[in-house]
This record gives sequence, C-alpha cells and structure tokens, in this order.
Amino acid sequence: RTRWKKEADFWFSKFIRWRDKGQCYTCKNKNILKKMQCGHFVPRQYLPTRYDERNNHCQCYACNMLYGGQPDIYALNLVRDYGEGIIEELNSTRYTITRYMDYEKIANEYKAKYEAIESVDN
Repeated sequence: RTRWKKEADFWFSKFIRWRDKGQCYTCKNKNILKKMQCGHFVPRQYLPTRYDERNNHCQCYACNMLYGGQPDIYALNLVRDYGEGIIEELNSTRYTITRYMDYEKIANEYKAKYEAIESVDN
C-alpha cells in the first residue's frame, strides 16, 4: 500500500502541475514543472480531498511552503473557478470517513491522464 500511495501522489502531482502548465495558482508566476508543487487547499492528510482535482493546483515553492499555501488567495481563486459553494463543499468533504483507497487504481488513472495530456501538448 505504501508504494502505491507514493505512486498515486507522484502521478497526481505530475498531472496537476502539467494541467496548470506550471503557473502558480496563487501568485501566477510560471516556472518549469520540476520546480513547481502540487498545492492543496484542504491539506492532503484528509484522504477524501487528497485526489480531488478541484482541491489541488500548481503552486510555486514560496506560495506553497513559505506562505502556507496562501489560503486567502487560494480560496478567492477557488470561488472564481468553481463557484460560491466550493469552499464549504471541500471543507465538509474532508471529514467524510474513508476506510480504504485503491492507490494502485489512482496511480494508474493519473498516469494515464498525465500521458494523455502530455501527448496532446507535445
């Protein structure tokens, strides 16, 4: 399970950074994908939102790590992109009891999504 969880995190993060084209969700700076991170509005310790694409966006190291994810700006951008109820929805979803996650399935799904998006852009 641990190996597949790492794989799922790896491919999901890679997909999110590629999807957002290396542009930080909070400060709008761009950089190469290897220097960007997958930022989470609801922290990734909450499994129900860990792989929710609406909860995750590309962020630069400064915004994600030094400035704690810039939660105020992140929230404003979420409302702009997904509508008024998104903050409440993500925050309530975080407490859904999740007993099991199929990390192998998640890893394979996001590897395929990444490869599909990469092949279109190249």
